[in-house]
Amino acid sequence: MDMKKVLIITWDMMPFTKVWGNCQRMYFLADYLSDMGDCVDVICAYNSKDVNGGNCEIPFNVLAFDFYGRHRKPARKENNIKKNPKKDMIRNLLILIADVFARLVNMFYNESNYRNSLKVLLWTLQNRKNIRNQLEEKTYDSIIISGPPHTLFREVNLARRYGTNVILDYRDPWNLWRKKYPLSCVIEKSVIKQADKIVFTNDNVRLDTIAKYKIDPSKTEVIANGYSKKMWNSAFEQGKLEKSSESDIFKIAYVGGIGINNRAEYRDCTNLVLAYKKFKSNKNCRLKIIGVTDIKERDIELYHADGIELRGQITEIESFKEMVNADVLVILHTPKDDSGKYIVSAKLYDYMASGSCILSIGNKGDLHQELVEDNRLGVFSVNSQKEIMNKLDFLYGLWKEDKLLKRDSNNITNLELFSRENQYANYRKLL
Repeated sequence: MDMKKVLIITWDMMPFTKVWGNCQRMYFLADYLSDMGDCVDVICAYNSKDVNGGNCEIPFNVLAFDFYGRHRKPARKENNIKKNPKKDMIRNLLILIADVFARLVNMFYNESNYRNSLKVLLWTLQNRKNIRNQLEEKTYDSIIISGPPHTLFREVNLARRYGTNVILDYRDPWNLWRKKYPLSCVIEKSVIKQADKIVFTNDNVRLDTIAKYKIDPSKTEVIANGYSKKMWNSAFEQGKLEKSSESDIFKIAYVGGIGINNRAEYRDCTNLVLAYKKFKSNKNCRLKIIGVTDIKERDIELYHADGIELRGQITEIESFKEMVNADVLVILHTPKDDSGKYIVSAKLYDYMASGSCILSIGNKGDLHQELVEDNRLGVFSVNSQKEIMNKLDFLYGLWKEDKLLKRDSNNITNLELFSRENQYANYRKLL
């Protein structure tokens, strides 16, 4: 197959992001295309001064630009930076003014975090020349623009001028359940019209977006997220996922980004924690919550008193090891809206690859429930203390009788459909 030249425009990319989960889809796509011999360039925002590549290799070219339009390289943060009270006061005042303006701008772009609309808009305005220069220096077969933040989709207008195959990649839906800003729908309809292809992560988003904007279905595709077979197989082959010897402990784990102080409504572990406190009485069990983004020393001590272990963010391979060693893995999607109909956490696919039993907590009818139950991966619970405790009791009973679902973690070829490699082979056909 001929080598393809691809430009990806995305907000987050290794090693310039603070949150690995924000760039996984485009990172693994770029990695896969590079493995196929394609030439891949990625333009992203300079979102972190820390080198945040973890154990991930970056076999493609990453061009990170800051808010001044400067091309930046990875660099460690300086320690012990002296604070200037006067500058801090001015900075806080400017943030307050920008915060008000961001709410106005978000009427046009309807980001889930309203501050992102202004931030991304300013970045695109400042870096339009850099993007244009890149498009003039190289001739690309395809340009992929990935959102959220969906404000980035405004660059479809610039990409369109170069006559290449322009693809909008929806990692999450835009205006399907957040409907209070009709101007944002007008902009979404406009950018969709200009794109050659629109790629979604599941059929629910695809079908409802088609219906909302009267899109030609042939212009759309579903390319799901998945687990990285390459990364999982490498970890197994290198012996990095050895099993724990603690076979007498019922091990429950949540692995993925989560806040416990400033709880995001998408993943609120409050009911899980309260249910576990009641459930654990007279049982040899442990709950781990891994990937806490706002972890504090006092939290570690407080939760430890209740038999709950908190950990901050860990590497991808470390997260695989935690998944393999858990008896039950918890996946959370807890907002009281329709978002669960459209969103599947990428972490769920890694849960599948681990072979551990999955407890999905959320709203009835969510995609998480559908995937877990249809593929016999575990059980589902609504987000209430009583039902979560009942499901934990049920799973504990199975574990005591050695009947708890535990697939052979090495035999993940049965999950081939859910591998990123399988999904991205179809993506490559669009380029």
